[in-house]
Amino acid sequence: MGDEAIQATSDWMAVMRDMEHRRADAYLRDPHAHLLAGEPAVSEVEYGLSLGGPMGVVIGRGRFGDAVIERAMTDGVRQVVGLGAGSDTRPWRLDLPRETAWYEVDLPGQLDGKNAVFDAHGLTVRCRRTCVDADLRGAWEHALAAAGHDPAHPTTWLAEGLFYYLDRDAALAITDTVTELSAPGSHLVFDVPHPGFVADRAEFAAYMADRGVPFVGSADHPAELLADPAWHTEAYRAPDLEAGRCPWLEPMPHRLAVNHEWIWYAHATR
Repeated sequence: MGDEAIQATSDWMAVMRDMEHRRADAYLRDPHAHLLAGEPAVSEVEYGLSLGGPMGVVIGRGRFGDAVIERAMTDGVRQVVGLGAGSDTRPWRLDLPRETAWYEVDLPGQLDGKNAVFDAHGLTVRCRRTCVDADLRGAWEHALAAAGHDPAHPTTWLAEGLFYYLDRDAALAITDTVTELSAPGSHLVFDVPHPGFVADRAEFAAYMADRGVPFVGSADHPAELLADPAWHTEAYRAPDLEAGRCPWLEPMPHRLAVNHEWIWYAHATR
C-alpha cells in the first residue's frame, strides 16, 4: 500500500460522512467532514458507490465508535488512541471532557492536511489532542509513549477501517501491542470483514486492489484478532444492528445496513 492510496481512502471517508450529515435523517452527524471532502475524492466516492462500495459501514462504525467512546467516558476513561486516524473529526465534534488526552496515530504527513484545514478555519479541539507520526506496521508504541500515552491508565482504542488492509499476522501484531498498553478498564472498537465480504463485493474489491489498497484482512469472528483471553468481545453485523441487538446503540437504518452484511463491528473490554 502506498501512502497516497492510504490518504485517498481517508479522504473518501470524509466525503461519505459529509453525505450522511447533509441528510435530514442522518444516522451520524459530522459538521466538519465537508472541510475534508474536496475533489477528486467526491468523484471517486461516487464511482466506488456505483460499484457496490459499502458506504453504510463508514457511517455505522462512526456511530458505533461514538457510542463506545461515550460509554468509556462515563466509566472515567480519559485516554483515547485513534489508530490510522486519517480524517476522523471526533476531537473537534464530540463533547469531550477537557482533561481527555486524545492521540491520533498515522503515517508521517497523513494528518498534516487535516491540521492545516482546521487551523485555517479556526477550529479548536475539545480536549488535549496529540498527533503521532508512526507506521502501524512497525514499532509504533515507542512514538505513542514519547507523545505521553500512559499504559497505567485505561485507554479507548479506535481501529476503524484498518484491518481490511492488513493480513492476519500484521493485525495480530497491532492488537498484541494494544493489549500490552491497555490497563484494566480499557476499551477497543474495530471493524473487520468476514471472509465472505470480498466475494459479496467483488467488483468494488477489484477496484480497491487496482487503486493499491487491496482487501487482504478478514476474520470469521473478531475475537480471532485478540489473542489475550482477558478481552471480552461483543460482535455484531449490520443485520444485528438494524434489528437492535446491540443494547447500547440506536438501531441502524435499513438503508445503511443493507449493503455491508459481511462486515463485523466489535467492541472489546478488559
